[in-house]
Amino acid sequence: AKLSIRRGIIDRPFLVCEHGRWKALCAKEEHLDLISECERLAGYKMYVVKAWLLDPGALYSTLVVPTDDLSDVIYVARVKANKQTNIMEQAILETAFLRPPAGCGLTHVMT
Repeated sequence: AKLSIRRGIIDRPFLVCEHGRWKALCAKEEHLDLISECERLAGYKMYVVKAWLLDPGALYSTLVVPTDDLSDVIYVARVKANKQTNIMEQAILETAFLRPPAGCGLTHVMT
């Protein structure tokens, strides 16, 4: 099967909640850049999902939920895939952060 990936994951950064994990990953992997380490995001709550936490292959273990209360605050890191990211890595990141599979109950929010 032929993969058709738009340049979306390369063109824009994505937000991640697990700062330390992604900072270490960006330091180790040459295809990911840490843009900022700690940004405040108001109007969201974060929850740990036990099944994701226990899955060593999961890219994240938290679920971020929007709220109507701006006093709800989480801190996120901004990560960007760079031009060294190959087509398979792009596909994994696209699915995980920009286009979750239909029926999984997840969505993404552009901030």
